[in-house]
Amino acid sequence: MPPEARNYVNGEWVESRSGETFAVRNPASPGEVVSRQQASPGDDVDYGLSASIVTQDLTEAKRFVHDVEAGVAKVNEKTTGLELHVPFGGYKDSSTNTYREQGDAGLNFYTSVKTAYENY
Repeated sequence: MPPEARNYVNGEWVESRSGETFAVRNPASPGEVVSRQQASPGDDVDYGLSASIVTQDLTEAKRFVHDVEAGVAKVNEKTTGLELHVPFGGYKDSSTNTYREQGDAGLNFYTSVKTAYENY
């Protein structure tokens, strides 16, 4: 049986609350399981800035994007780096959850709107 890893969450190695695991496979030999990693549901962490999933299953990808508690959800992409025109901000303790930087949402955050009526 391959070794099972714990998760590094909030500065310490912890067991997953769900107890679920998933197989990590050797890409050169897909049938070979090199380890089992503990799955981490969203309630395992206090932050939600960015999350990513690697899958070829479109249904799984859509479920992930819908369910993940993160300000940025990526499918088959690394969690770092964003385009400057898209809103950026996190969930939970990653943000105040009241604003997003960058993009139109960021512009709106830094803009004060005023309506003025004038009659000359």
